[in-house]
Amino acid sequence: MFVETHFLVLLAFALGGLVAGSFANVVIHRDRARIGLFSGPFVCPECGERSPWFERIPVLSYVISGGKRRRCGHKIRIRDPLVEVVMALTWTLLAARFGISAILPALLAFAFTLVTVSAVDLDERRIPNKVMLPMSILAAILLVGATLIEGEPSLIVRMLVGGLAYAVPMFILGVVAPGSMGMGDVKLAAYLGAHLAWLSYSHIMVGAFLGFLIGAVLGLLLIAVRKKGRKDTLPFGPSMAIGAFLVLFVGSLSQVLSP
Repeated sequence: MFVETHFLVLLAFALGGLVAGSFANVVIHRDRARIGLFSGPFVCPECGERSPWFERIPVLSYVISGGKRRRCGHKIRIRDPLVEVVMALTWTLLAARFGISAILPALLAFAFTLVTVSAVDLDERRIPNKVMLPMSILAAILLVGATLIEGEPSLIVRMLVGGLAYAVPMFILGVVAPGSMGMGDVKLAAYLGAHLAWLSYSHIMVGAFLGFLIGAVLGLLLIAVRKKGRKDTLPFGPSMAIGAFLVLFVGSLSQVLSP
């Protein structure tokens, strides 16, 4: 399943993931504040004061500062270093799974998108268009580039079909059961399906199944501990994201069912 990759290469991807996670936090904070991604220097989301560079060192700045902003004293959400750690972990796993390959850049961007939109969805129960639109354009460029490098242009059609194969049932579900699925989830499904189709159509099936299974289990657990009621809606994006990421390592339907 994993390819042989030098430790220093994996370390480089882990460090790159930390930096990408720090950038993801900037995207998350600016999306929450409804300001443009490139609207000036990064500022504290609580007081609006400009943050010094050393407060943006991934994970380390959180530990050194004791989880507080130096100037205003506001607490830094534990979610911020978690985003950085999760991004580093996903990038390292992808490098170990696929090695230095044509598809790896697309999958690194894929992981960045999943972590970022999941964090926003958990906070605000929405999939941000400001993230999905540019990352979908980037995905199209990287995926098509990977197919041309691999010499398999037929994969382009499979990825288009894969996006529709995941998105259309989600759209129908949202129409049949209003409130169960939002258009953001449908867009995310198209994005996931296109990437998973690179491996196979059955990867889409397994990824979607895992997403629904994880969502159902988390929902039941929250109800059991009385954090949520039966009629409460839960953000589904994170479950879809986890399911799609796991299937990159679990394998296709035939691999899952084989003894």
